[in-house]
Parts: sequence; C-alpha cells; structure tokens
Amino acid sequence: MFAAFLCWLLGIEPMTDPAITGIAVSGNSVLAATTHDPLFNAHLGSLEEFERNLRGWGEACGAAPDTVHALVARLQRAGQ
Repeated sequence: MFAAFLCWLLGIEPMTDPAITGIAVSGNSVLAATTHDPLFNAHLGSLEEFERNLRGWGEACGAAPDTVHALVARLQRAGQ
C-alpha cells in the first residue's frame, strides 16, 4: 500500500488497484479510502511509521530535504 500512498501523496495517476482516494490521520493511525472502500476503513499503519518510510524513501531516491518535509507535512495535515 505504500506505493498507492505515494501516488496519492504526490498527486499522480494511481498505479495500483485499489487506488487510494483519500487519507485521514486519526490519533496515531493512517487510514485510507480506496476505490474499493470509500469509508477510510483501510488501516495503513502508524503515523510515525509512515513519516519514517517517507523520509527513508526520500533519502534513497535523492529527493531534496524540502520536498520530503513538504510531503510529511501534507501527510500530517490529513489528520486535521
């Protein structure tokens, strides 16, 4: 689901099925609405886990630190 999450986060065409159509953060959980279930029933993991994965992905891909920070901030705003 991390690939589906990245597609949603980056705003690019979904490359997975089901595709993520929305993200919500509730407490410490990252929840997703998908093309198969629009009610945010898919538990993707903890917020800390996703932040760590995003930072690791950015480092592995050579993404600019500002870009990674912006993506983490977008994830965190999903809970507001």
